[in-house]
Amino acid sequence: MVGLMLKDLLTMRRYLKSLLGVCVLLGATGFILKSPSYVSGVGGVTSFLVCMVSFSYDENCKWDAYGLTLPVTRKICVQAKYLLSLAMVLLGAVVSALIAGGIMAYWETIDWMELLSLVGSTTVTGIVIISLMIPCIYKLGVERSRLAIMVVFLVPMGVFLWYLGSGLALPTLAPWMGKLLPVLLALLLLLLLWGSYLVSRRIYEKKEF
Repeated sequence: MVGLMLKDLLTMRRYLKSLLGVCVLLGATGFILKSPSYVSGVGGVTSFLVCMVSFSYDENCKWDAYGLTLPVTRKICVQAKYLLSLAMVLLGAVVSALIAGGIMAYWETIDWMELLSLVGSTTVTGIVIISLMIPCIYKLGVERSRLAIMVVFLVPMGVFLWYLGSGLALPTLAPWMGKLLPVLLALLLLLLLWGSYLVSRRIYEKKEF
């Protein structure tokens, strides 16, 4: 499994350098505008782009047909993709924290709650993205899955923006529900990721190359 992950990283080494440049640009923008929120999307962007490019390279060079001749199972191939994507999410969260913390430390005191919130939102966004994206790519391929992925993300966003613009009041939570909300969200996130992995594995095990 580690070998499969290294294969993806070595294949994308030039692309990762470009992605590092994007992170530097976002950090510089946030520094100039004194706004650490500019780096809040690094984890989501990193997970989305790295995952998409990884699958795109595999598809272009017909890697799956060759890779399955090696002493690895299809289950391990799927696990490697998820672990690599999760590693990129965590890396994006760490980079976001370092850049945002540096901006805060230079212009003002570090707001640890804001920093923790930024890292949490970055991590959650990245995990949701890969959980929805990877099954679509396994099922439809890289090119055809792009439209499906856009619909998956734009429809909920559109509903949310409509709700905010409608003037309807946001539901209030009881105090005990507010305390349990982070735990429930974490459980839902784990269930989403686990369900995504099971769906992807099932699709890949039935796929012919």
